[in-house]
This record gives sequence, structure tokens and C-alpha cells, in this order.
Amino acid sequence: MTEQAPLLLGVISQEAAAILLSVLVAFILGGVAVSGERHTAASRLSFETVRRTNWDADYIEKRREFVGLRDSTQGLEIYAADQPPQGMQQDEYLMHRAAILAILNDRENTAIGIRRSILDEEYLYRYMRSGVIDDWEASSALVIAFRRLKKNPMLFVEFEGLAAQWQNGTSYRTDRKMPVRNRHVRIR
Repeated sequence: MTEQAPLLLGVISQEAAAILLSVLVAFILGGVAVSGERHTAASRLSFETVRRTNWDADYIEKRREFVGLRDSTQGLEIYAADQPPQGMQQDEYLMHRAAILAILNDRENTAIGIRRSILDEEYLYRYMRSGVIDDWEASSALVIAFRRLKKNPMLFVEFEGLAAQWQNGTSYRTDRKMPVRNRHVRIR
């Protein structure tokens, strides 16, 4: 009986090792599947978000107004104050300010979605990189004024971080170089 004990332990340990190996392989494959599903869900959500904003009348109007104000000679910084500048009606000022804040909040929300892996950064980087950078460059003075006036240094910090990272061609989420897909398309 003592000679059979080591043989029995060897068989049990091989069986246990096979079970452990099977569990480990299943765990790894499950993790890969979950990661793939998460990426697919983030890509789908990113696509749907972009598609919806491209057709949403309120968003289109606010974006059009923001771009007009962004590209005007006055710039956006005049909208940091609680009161309109001389010569501008209060209603007009508040309407412009609401459009600006809607777009800034949208950019902040996008940055947070990317940081939290809710949105697909590569997709959005390829779709909206220049717009994010242009919007930040045009609104940075306004945001700095808001931070000072509201005594809140964290206002729109995610948007600022996203624009800075994308300006450098790096991921906001991982700080790694963003993949560049240069496909040469031949048009006949």
C-alpha cells in the first residue's frame, strides 16, 4: 500500500493540474471575450453618439452658434462675466453663453467617457481630433476666466487634458502614441 500511495498522489496531482490549467485557460479566454465585448460596446456607443449629434437639431444649432462665436473677432472670453459687455442685450448674451457652455460640457463629457473607457478613443480621435483641439484653443482663455471667477480650478479640466493629449498625438486614457492608420486610396 505504501508503494501505491506516491503513484496515487501523482495521478491526483496530474488531474488537479489539468483542472487548474483548464480553469486558467477558461479564465483567460473569458477575459479576452469580455475585453473584446467591452471594446465593441464602446465603439458602438461612440458611433451612436456621433451619429445622434450629427442629426440633433438642438446640438447642431448650438454647435453652429459656438463656431460662429469661436471664430469671431471678439472671441469667447467676453462670455465669462455674469453681465453682457456694453452694447449687447442680456437675452442675446445669455443665449450665446448657454450655447458655449453646452459645447464645453459636451467636450468635457466626451473626455470623461474616453478616460473611463466608455467611449472608443481611437474612433473619436480619428473623427473629431481637429475639432477638439480647435475648440480648446479658442475657448482656453474663457475657461481660465471661468476658473478664476468661479474659484474652481477643475472646470473643464478633462476637456483641456483631452485636447493637450490629442495635440501631442497621444491617448488621453493611456498616454501612449495614438495609432495612425495611413491607407492610401487610389481613386480612378
